[in-house]
Amino acid sequence: MPAVALTKEQKLNKRIADLTEDTRTALYKKRISIKSVADVAGVSGPAVSAQFKRGQMTLSVYLAAQMLLEEK
Repeated sequence: MPAVALTKEQKLNKRIADLTEDTRTALYKKRISIKSVADVAGVSGPAVSAQFKRGQMTLSVYLAAQMLLEEK
């Protein structure tokens, strides 16, 4: 099957989805709860959970998660 070229938008969405999954896995391994990430990011826990499920993490959630990961 021939390779299909992805658009820049598709590449960006794929990278965001991969980064979201990598972050979710890292949080799980270090036993950091979604509630902790939500508290730091200033959003609700269900909102963070939905972002992880959709694979579309926002910048504030990403930065909050990275900050918690660095602390542990």
